[in-house]
Amino acid sequence: MKPLPYHDDRNDLRRSLLDASRDYFPATGAAGANADPALRMACVLGSGYAYNLAAAVQWVALNVGDEQADNLAEWLSDSLVNGDDEDLNSDIDTLPGDPA
Repeated sequence: MKPLPYHDDRNDLRRSLLDASRDYFPATGAAGANADPALRMACVLGSGYAYNLAAAVQWVALNVGDEQADNLAEWLSDSLVNGDDEDLNSDIDTLPGDPA
């Protein structure tokens, strides 16, 4: 495993994402039962996204290769701190039929 820009390695990134999925989204599970619905939805989505990003890095390691998993983790480590410099979702923002 190679060192990442803002994490020790891909497992440190995954650990940070799992910690975030559990610790930084207070209105999930029973704790969110009485929360504002918008806050609860944001917490459920954020928690799920963080958990699934960690799992995706492991899936790539197991099913594609360690080098590719390291490359994905490197990009995620940088992107989570600095944002998506490459505007990688621009193709979705401009699909035919989308409102302008």
